[in-house]
Amino acid sequence: FLTPWLALNEDNFTKYIHLRNWKQRKEFLEAILIGNILSISKSLGYTASAPIQANIHFARKTTVKLKEITMFGFYGTFSANFSIPNLWGIGRSVSRGFGTIIKENELQQFQAELKSYFPVYYRTKAKQKPRKQKKQTK
Repeated sequence: FLTPWLALNEDNFTKYIHLRNWKQRKEFLEAILIGNILSISKSLGYTASAPIQANIHFARKTTVKLKEITMFGFYGTFSANFSIPNLWGIGRSVSRGFGTIIKENELQQFQAELKSYFPVYYRTKAKQKPRKQKKQTK
């Protein structure tokens, strides 16, 4: 995901936080991802010839604000037996830019193209000093 995937609605959020381990949470998110892909398929008037399968390889939770509400989003990678075009969004609030995907093997080329389109932005980002790590307290 290039932008956070908003997978969880209010009901799913409650279910998600009560799951005990990563395996359960991963399976839960994969079921939601399959539902998101089915929604894309339905909106395009396409019926898949086989059941849609999805496998989340990596997911990092982040927090995002949407309409002044803080919620979980996820960055990560997944595979599915359904081809989704680059820069399409899946999940909630795709019209606001959330859930944007790109094929992993095309990510480096995309980043290089962005740098060529917005060189001033990337030069500025490269010159920024890294943030100091906060000391962890026990």
